[in-house]
Amino acid sequence: MRDVREMVQIQADNGSLEVGCDAYELPQYRAIEYSCPVCDKTYLNEEEAIECRDQQYDTGGLEIGDIVVVPNSYHNWIPKNDPWLAFRIPPNPNSDSHFDRAGYRVPYFVVTAVHPERDEPHHCAVTLCSLAGGWLRSGWNPANGAGHHAMYRWDSDKHCAMNSNWLEDIRELLDNCEPCDIVKREAAELASMRISTTRLL
Repeated sequence: MRDVREMVQIQADNGSLEVGCDAYELPQYRAIEYSCPVCDKTYLNEEEAIECRDQQYDTGGLEIGDIVVVPNSYHNWIPKNDPWLAFRIPPNPNSDSHFDRAGYRVPYFVVTAVHPERDEPHHCAVTLCSLAGGWLRSGWNPANGAGHHAMYRWDSDKHCAMNSNWLEDIRELLDNCEPCDIVKREAAELASMRISTTRLL
């Protein structure tokens, strides 16, 4: 007797057959659902779909063109005289961390887009760009700083720094920094281009 299951499986493995649960069948009738156009989640009634759609985005108060510093996105190759260098966190010779003993050079970033997170469409993200070191660096970050990098405004005490303790280390440095005219001009030009990316900062 032939092995019927094996014969069927060979063709299924070649992609020419759908078998079992995957076999095509007539659609089963069920209640018509309503979907949220933001995340595609479905609901049995229109009111729930509208409520899902109308969730407020937490932008952290950030807008396109805002200049921020992101201490955890430092790079020590930024020249000391670079206009995009916001400040340098001095070395701590007593630390067990090599990074703390080296210090941190913290660049300015400009918000160039405010948009949904790629995998969480109801969460707000911002794309940040910097020209520190003479090249364009870009990436997205949660707009309120939750779950990734904290962002600090140089000109305000309204920061996007959920669950971060960076402010303790940088408050004095942050209070004393102000982007020069070159940074403000280049940041405005970057912001006017409306740059966004799916690459995480």
